[in-house]
Amino acid sequence: MANKESIEALDDLLRDITDNDTFGQCSQKSSLVRSHIWPMLTKIKLKQNMRAWTDVAFSTYILRIGNGLEPKDHAGQIKLPSFLALQPTKAAPALDHLIEFVIPTISTTEFEQISLSNSAILTPKNDAVDEINELITAKFPGQDQLYLSFDQTTNKAQEGLYIDFINSLVPSGMPTHKLLLKKNILVLLLRNINPSKGLCNGTRLICKEFAKHIITAEITSGEKKGTTVFIPRIPLQPSDPQ
Repeated sequence: MANKESIEALDDLLRDITDNDTFGQCSQKSSLVRSHIWPMLTKIKLKQNMRAWTDVAFSTYILRIGNGLEPKDHAGQIKLPSFLALQPTKAAPALDHLIEFVIPTISTTEFEQISLSNSAILTPKNDAVDEINELITAKFPGQDQLYLSFDQTTNKAQEGLYIDFINSLVPSGMPTHKLLLKKNILVLLLRNINPSKGLCNGTRLICKEFAKHIITAEITSGEKKGTTVFIPRIPLQPSDPQ
């Protein structure tokens, strides 16, 4: 989502250029419905959820929840149907079983990067995210590449006293102290580094090469798909002063 100050600055600029305080995105007279060809056009209405058209059972289940028709227990909770729940096995722990289900070829050299970039495991807690990331990285083939953050205190005299404590902190919007990667592993960019080059928050990349202060990666989706980019080590500071 664009920052409100950017939109306000654009609005002020357009008002200044046009010398008009009633500037609008599109005047009513210029809209398509005012065109003489509008009555001759065939109007097609969207009636089907295209995101779930290949999984009718799931889309029907979600609609029942949204309409309040799905049964609830005494605590007001909804029980997941068996076709949505991954049944545990004695052969592997629950998380290992989940990872192997989502990415069945992750521990081999035969995995498909396209399939990997289209797969995801969602979790509501950051602690679970870190645990799943560690398990996936451990199962992924290849040599480990470890990057450590260089944490600092505002008062240099206290840095030696608190450095271990600072390394253990994970402020909102900041990476962990240790970043363990492997060649061909998928990563997700969490900051807008260079939007014009495709390096935005949410961009998926595949790590290709590692240097001391730079990671060479390839963008896996969007207009810049297939582009090789360089992710440098950059200084970061928490937005929350507390």
